[in-house]
Amino acid sequence: MKYDKYDENMKDPLEYLEHINFNTNKFPQYNHLVESCPSENEKEKIIRICRCWQSAKFPYCDDTHKVFIENGDNVGPFVAKLVSYKLSDDERLKQQKYNEKYIKIDKKITANQYSVLNNKLNYTRFMNFNTYPFNNNKFKKSMLFSFAILTSALLYDQKEKLKHLLQANKKLFKDIEIKKDHAGI
Repeated sequence: MKYDKYDENMKDPLEYLEHINFNTNKFPQYNHLVESCPSENEKEKIIRICRCWQSAKFPYCDDTHKVFIENGDNVGPFVAKLVSYKLSDDERLKQQKYNEKYIKIDKKITANQYSVLNNKLNYTRFMNFNTYPFNNNKFKKSMLFSFAILTSALLYDQKEKLKHLLQANKKLFKDIEIKKDHAGI
């Protein structure tokens, strides 16, 4: 993202957010803000911004943040940081050089945050796993389905082999019986 309109007087990232296009132009009633922690005493002011604007299915965030649930990827929102003190020319050049332009992927969303989001959207958990409240149930179902199909295919193959073996044994016994009858034993 480009930050051409950065103003040194902006001390709150919420002011800065107005200059970034998060697909909210079409639906200004929707907001991508997940959490805001600006503080007067801190050097940095931080906001967390939903990633729904990146989603093909849900590009316009409606405060339900469906993209997190849909992807089940356990990756949290972008974090926008704005330094509230004036930077020296060296520091500013360093930031531009390494492209540290205040927005990056931050830590994962914790299970508690997922639970709150889960309750808000009335989703239920199918299985109780400690690490991922939103497990990819499609993956689990497909794995179980694949396992069932492979097992049934193997069992069917074994059944067919057994059937052919029994038929061969019956044929062999009939041949022995016929030879006994012809030999007069």
